[in-house]
Amino acid sequence: MRDSRAQTTDLARRRRHEPPTAPEVVAIGPTPHSAAQMGRLYRREAARWLCRMVVRAFGLLYLLALAFTGISATGWFDFAPAPLAGVFLVVIGLPWTLAAAWFPDPLQPLVAAVAPLPTLILLWTWCHWPRRRA
Repeated sequence: MRDSRAQTTDLARRRRHEPPTAPEVVAIGPTPHSAAQMGRLYRREAARWLCRMVVRAFGLLYLLALAFTGISATGWFDFAPAPLAGVFLVVIGLPWTLAAAWFPDPLQPLVAAVAPLPTLILLWTWCHWPRRRA
């Protein structure tokens, strides 16, 4: 008589008595990240969002200062013409406003009005520059 607890050499018979294996898990899409990687990803996205908000706020401030300078210098909307109408443009346009001294006198107000534009372009470029993914 044969012992039922003896090991069988037949592989098919042996598999019949083993429990079924777990199904293979296949990940679809990007691989799951660790908590540290997710933290870095969220910080990177938050920094990108903040950078774009700063660029938008500076652009809005530039447009408001340009409009205020035009309105108060010409006396539109019953504003008295102000001699210091372009002070806000001078302040947000530094250090580029200092380059207005290089131009002839009739062009200096125009150069001072366009002076914040290089800062806006540099901010926009820095925020949209492609960065290496870590």
